[in-house]
Parts: sequence; C-alpha cells; structure tokens
Amino acid sequence: MKKFLLASAFLAIWGFTACEFTLLDSSNSLNSYSQSGNLVSASVTESASYSSSVSPNIIEVSPATASLTISGLSSGKTVWMTKTNPSENVISSSYTRYVSSVSGLTTSSGNVSTSSSDSGGTGWIPWIFHNEGFEPCVSLRLNASLPALSLSESRSLLPSEALRSVAQISPVVNSTTKNIYVDTNSDMSAFAPKKATLRASGTYCYVWVIDDRDFFGNSKYWTSGSVSKSSDGKGGQKINSEIAQSIADNFDKIYPMVRKIFGQESDKIIYQARFISEMSNWSDTGTKVNIVVYDIGNDYSSTSSSNGGTVGYFYSKDYYYQYNHEDAAYSNAGKYFYIDAYYTANETAMVYSTLAHEFQHMVDFGVKTMASFEKNTRSPLQSSTWYNEMKSMLCEDIMKNYLEEANSDFTDDDSPFHRFPMFCRHYYDTGLEYKTSGTYDVYYSYANNYAFGAWAARNYGGLSFINKIATNNYVDIDSITAASGCSIEEMLKKYTAACLVNKEKYGFNIALDKSDFEENNYYYPLDAVNLRDLKSLLPDSYSTFKKNNPTADISSYYSFAGPVYFGYNAQKDLRPYGFSLSKVGTTTSSTITLNFNRSNIDDAQRTYIIIE
Repeated sequence: MKKFLLASAFLAIWGFTACEFTLLDSSNSLNSYSQSGNLVSASVTESASYSSSVSPNIIEVSPATASLTISGLSSGKTVWMTKTNPSENVISSSYTRYVSSVSGLTTSSGNVSTSSSDSGGTGWIPWIFHNEGFEPCVSLRLNASLPALSLSESRSLLPSEALRSVAQISPVVNSTTKNIYVDTNSDMSAFAPKKATLRASGTYCYVWVIDDRDFFGNSKYWTSGSVSKSSDGKGGQKINSEIAQSIADNFDKIYPMVRKIFGQESDKIIYQARFISEMSNWSDTGTKVNIVVYDIGNDYSSTSSSNGGTVGYFYSKDYYYQYNHEDAAYSNAGKYFYIDAYYTANETAMVYSTLAHEFQHMVDFGVKTMASFEKNTRSPLQSSTWYNEMKSMLCEDIMKNYLEEANSDFTDDDSPFHRFPMFCRHYYDTGLEYKTSGTYDVYYSYANNYAFGAWAARNYGGLSFINKIATNNYVDIDSITAASGCSIEEMLKKYTAACLVNKEKYGFNIALDKSDFEENNYYYPLDAVNLRDLKSLLPDSYSTFKKNNPTADISSYYSFAGPVYFGYNAQKDLRPYGFSLSKVGTTTSSTITLNFNRSNIDDAQRTYIIIE
C-alpha cells in the first residue's frame, strides 16, 4: 500500500504497506536476535595507507583489529567510521565496534545523541510529530500490508467441465453499479459489500466510487458539481467527474509503462486456493483493473486536521474465487486496488503516483507469486513487504518525470523523493525490513527501503537493474544481489560511503537520463539526488515551526544537510541489513592511529574507515 498506507498494493499507513500492498507476504520475516555472528576479541595491530588517487578511501577493519594506523594523510581530512550488518538478524549495540582512542586527529562528538531512540515518546520526537496544530507526517505516504493468504501445495488447472462464464458488466459511466467488498474499520480487518457506481472508464481500467450516504442522504464521496478545498487547502472527500476521469486517464498512461519494466499482472484467478483458471471466466469486469474510491479505514473526520494515513492498497484476496477462508471470503474476484477518497479529492497529483505504486504491487503478485504458483512449484515466491514496497517506490521514482510532464500540479513532493529527509534522520532505526514495533517505525522503514533502492538503481544499471529485480526468479535480498551481481556485504559498504561523500556523479547524486527501455517516447529517467540539499522536500510543518521559533536548534533532528551521524565512540543497534554512521574526526597529522574496543565483538558486522 501507500502510506500515507499499505496493502498488497502498498501505499498506506498503520499495519499496511504504504500506498501499496503485497497480499501474500505482508509480515516481516526477519528475526530479532541481539547477536548475528560469533562474539570475538580483537588483538591485532594493522596498518594502511591513504591514497589521494582513490576517492573515497574505504578501509575495512576486521573484527580482530584492535589498532589501525593510517599513513600518507594530510591535515584537514575527514575520517568517518561506518558499520553495516549484512545479515537478517539484529546486532545489539553492545556487540558493535567503536573507536576508544585516537592520535593524529581531533575527535567528533557527532550531530545526534547516542541515546536517541525511535520509541522514546514525545521527549525525543519533537515538533514534527507532536506539536499541536501540525499534521502528523502529512508528507509521509505509506501503504497497507494486509495478511498473507494460504495457497494449497496441490494445484492444477481447473477441470474444463467446471468452467463457467460470468456475465461481464456493460460499462455506462454514471449508470452502471455493482457491489464491491471494501474495508469498514480503521485496521482494515473487516469487510462488507457496498454499492459502487462506475464514474470513469479507461482503456485499461474502471474507476468506481462507493455510494455511501451521510445522515442527510448526501453522497459521501461523489458530487456532480465542482470540488473546492477549504481555506487551509483541505477539503472533504467528494470527487467529481473531472477527477474520476483524470484518475482513469493517468492510469491508462501508466499501465503500459509499468508493465514494460516490471512485467505483467496475472490474468488468472485462484479457484478454491488450489486451481488456476482464466480470470475472465470468473470476473464480471474481465481483466480490466478496477480502481475503487472510498474512505479507506473509515478514518475521515471533518473536524480533524489529519484525515487518515492510507492513500491506497492492493490486496491479493481479490485474486481468489470460492475460497471462504480468512479475507479471501471477501474477494471481489478480479483486478482491484483501492484509493482513499480524501486524498483523491485533496492530493490528486500524489494519487497519480500512488496508481503506479499500487499497480506494481499487483504486477509483483503476478510475476513472482502467481507465475511460480502456476508452475506448480512447492513454495511459490512471496515478496517480503520491505522488498515489495521498495520496488513500488522505485516504480514511482521512474515515473516521476513523466507525471511531472503530464500534470502541472505534480511536484517532487508527490513523488518518493519526499522520503529522503526522513531517511537522513532515521536510517539507523530500520534496516532493509518492514518494522512496526515502534510508533513511527513504519515511516522509517519506507524511507530506508526506498533510499537503498534509489541508490542501488542509480549505481547498478538504472532501469536494467530495476527490471532484473522485478522479473528475476528471486525475491528479497537474493533478488537484489542477483540483479546487481554484487554481494549484499559489498553493496552496503558502498552504500554507506554514498551517504557520506558529497560529490557529483557519485552515490545518490547520479542522473540517468536515458535507458535501454522506451515506451511512448519515454525513457524512464532517474534524477540525481543531493542528500545535502533537501529543503524543498521538508514537510510544511518544518518551515512553519522554523518561522515561529527562529532560535530553535532543530536542523540536527530533521536533516536536510545529509544523513545524521554519531560520535567516534558511539554504539547503536545494527538492524537487519542496516548501518550506522560515525564521524571519528579531522586529521591533524600525516599519520593517525585508531584504537578500537577489544571485546564482545559480533563478527557478523562489517566496519569501515572512510576518508575523504
């Protein structure tokens, strides 16, 4: 979902995969152990040389190294230490490496406290979340992660004698109606059939609006008149024909472009969790995509400044037919994803990006899960939420320029770029995972997973890399390393350097203007990202608070000047496939010596000294 929310279309918020959602695997499969490798002691003295011809210099520190002397330096060089965790388990802070003492340089205390914690409550999460009058995380779109559904290990094509043909709808805009199951509570765990009216019809999609009425009998989500926002820029939930048709038109443009890179959604349906049949035999909308607009999570309030977190989601339950188990009992039997009425009315441009996000979730289900299910493999591929969300945000990334060209109101803040400031501030709170234990962990997860994917795409082949992770016969870390041709250990090493080194055509700051892929004269450009110039992407509440509190020191909390970093002797938990950054200091001599802690070292972690 997209979150603002998440589901198998993953762009939602609480308990969902933001704005999009992966139906078959919404849970985080990573373990939460405090130790990943063996605990060892360090006693070895090592030496290394700085080379001015290499930029940046990256020196690996082995778990056995107690002291490292580096020669060939000059004064004024910045010395960093990065720690990565190339494993699926948590490495406790007490088992991580740190610099205990130095010579030849002045040390740094970092620009963020080592006691910072994402679960510390209002004492540590300042104005951006808690100050009265601010909209919590309004710029953070999440998706909804819905529960996984069962698949039988014994399957086959549905016997021909059991086939039937479902009557297809006769699509007449503003006239055709049908009942559609939608969620009815805030955690999206209950579903009920509701009447919906077809409000727009495209080449590849139908746009339905649920016909709910208020106490006075007025439609909640539809108006035949104009849609106007209130003075604060926020209106109600009603959309009109113009908005409905713009949703259909933008999806029609996005549809072939997404399929070009990510593959095709499945045209099959799962019958009784065992058989596979043509969707057109069981769906009254055939193989067209149904976009359903209503109040996702039933969380809209006309008196609240915050009106929900889920922008949209995809739930694979709709790919099941006659399977009365769990949420599949509420299947709409076809290609469906769901968009929130409030965001459709008030943040229409951002919803265009959500269409791409959620459609990728649907495609992922087809390419990874349904394809392997059809092959009768014993264990069908099921993408983890973090991996699926990463791909959906990359889908938004490669569609960003097209949406800007096609829609005058679309800006970078409607794209996944809005996640970079959160990544810079909270990268160490999550790794490559979908973490939900803390109040804001889901936001941090989206930001971290997207940032890694954005960096990897810009450094391992652009659209070719994205196409490979989307279509290869793997999921999660295996899919990423197969696409990059590089180990996750090596990728994380380069990734941490990219977070620290600020120069053109390096790390995030690489623009790929043209790819080997083309659709409708669009070549899927990837824009360069300068992590040290993110002011335009900060939420409005940042500027408001800064204006009203000119002396407040908040730049180190919500950074627009690059990722935050700790001091030379800091220890932080290393999340699965996560990392932390420390500034050791600035050189004052041609030779420096770094002394490290010597006991209780988890040898699964990797430690690097980076000099630039």
